[in-house]
Amino acid sequence: MPQKIFIWNCVTRKKNQKRTQRRRDALRPASMNIKGNGAGKITQSFFFAFLCAFASLRECFCFYFTFNRITWFGIVVFFVAAPLQAGETVPYTLAQRTQKAEVIVVAEVASMSSNWDDDGREIYTYITLRVVEKIKGNIEGNQIVLRHLGGIVGNVESRVSGMPQFVRHEKVLVFLGRYPSSPYFGVMDWLEGKKTIQYNAAGQEMVRVGTRGESSRLLKEYIGEIQSLLKQK
Repeated sequence: MPQKIFIWNCVTRKKNQKRTQRRRDALRPASMNIKGNGAGKITQSFFFAFLCAFASLRECFCFYFTFNRITWFGIVVFFVAAPLQAGETVPYTLAQRTQKAEVIVVAEVASMSSNWDDDGREIYTYITLRVVEKIKGNIEGNQIVLRHLGGIVGNVESRVSGMPQFVRHEKVLVFLGRYPSSPYFGVMDWLEGKKTIQYNAAGQEMVRVGTRGESSRLLKEYIGEIQSLLKQK
């Protein structure tokens, strides 16, 4: 609408200019009138065409800027939000996880505690594991302390989607990596890096495997496959 009003004003101004020019030409000599009218008409036509073209370009520019702003905003949101959706990340295969892990152990959760960091901005949970069986890696003693983001301190709870959760006294098989310049370890490959060990009806130890834990396997068989992969190096 502002562009239409702007063009209409240009047309009105042109009519007023023509009327004023005719009055001026009536007071001039005939020789000057011809030259003056021609120059005036050419100047006014050029000026009117320029204003119309400017209005059209302005309208196209506004549309282009608005369209591109919406388009780029949508693209940014898509590429930022897509990786955050559950199930979008591709987990490692067992061979990749076995190769990349610094330590692989079967352990029991001995204790857990959550605290704020030194800046008071983030909550971290510390899980102490009592090692039952070492499958890969060298560790001192029979305890490992894990640290991961999230936890509960007082009335404040922090949760991180995809972060594995631990329960006191549960038995687990974990693929771990050490934090640089730190005594703490972290679980590799998010949820896939922690396997909870449960018992079937026959009293055998089982682990859930697959992208979403859709199947169960005997713990001994699973450990045997990991050891076979380690020998292939």
